[in-house]
Amino acid sequence: MSLLGKLFAHGVADDEDVALRPSRQFTRQDIGRIAERAATEFRNRSMNLMSCFGPLEGEFGLYGTLSNFVRTKNPLSAEISEAVQDGDEVALLQVLIKAMEVAFVTLYEKGALARLQIVEALPPEAMGEWLAMSRRVGSNSPAAAPASQVEETPVVPVVTETPVETCAREFRELPSREWKRKWLDNRKNRSAADQAAAEGRI
Repeated sequence: MSLLGKLFAHGVADDEDVALRPSRQFTRQDIGRIAERAATEFRNRSMNLMSCFGPLEGEFGLYGTLSNFVRTKNPLSAEISEAVQDGDEVALLQVLIKAMEVAFVTLYEKGALARLQIVEALPPEAMGEWLAMSRRVGSNSPAAAPASQVEETPVVPVVTETPVETCAREFRELPSREWKRKWLDNRKNRSAADQAAAEGRI
């Protein structure tokens, strides 16, 4: 049994909210076997994505981190409990896979897996798996884009003209009668026209 399967099986078996007495009773070995299959399926679905992280094994590796999240936050605990109570191996397998995906998406969106990411940006194959996983768990992030992939939009400074600059520009653009009415005849704008003339702009 792989480390991820062992850790996940241990987390499910120790979960006080999960009843282990279904109509078809699952033994610890059954839960361990199903958790191992779920871990294998999780890795197979997201092989390219998992290859962007390391170490995978170990207490502080990716799989240990996901397992700790599942054990402490109990995502989908009601669904896990229901599958166990029903004795439904297929449903339990699917909900365990989804719990691992929820753990991954939640931790990645919060930046908690950044310390384990060994690539600067996810390659296209990994990005496709990330987006598919985010859709499966119903991620609420914008476009389900991971934090490391969101490009910041450059801030374009807004260019504002001073009244003197506007007067000089309009002197060249407007018909003379219209410019005179706006800049010379209007008392509010007259000072800007006088300054533009003094600076040699008009």
